[in-house]
This record gives sequence, structure tokens and C-alpha cells, in this order.
Amino acid sequence: MDLRTVTVLGAGTIGTSIGLALTRSGVRVRLADPTPTRSPPR
Repeated sequence: MDLRTVTVLGAGTIGTSIGLALTRSGVRVRLADPTPTRSPPR
């Protein structure tokens, strides 16, 4: 399987770790977090 770009849903600890590992393997990674828990103050 040839992966060029992957979108990881969830940018918490696990999602970010997966993204970093894929990046080290040469895969382009996009992080998407549909429910961020740390929003900037309004």
C-alpha cells in the first residue's frame, strides 16, 4: 500500500503521536479535530 497523505481525526495525544510517526515514515499528515477541547478564550 502506498500512502502519500493521511488525515488523522483527533489531534490529542494519540492522534498527534500517530501523525508524528507517519511523518517520520515520509507520509504527509493533516490533523483534524472535530471537537477541540482547548478553544481560545472569546
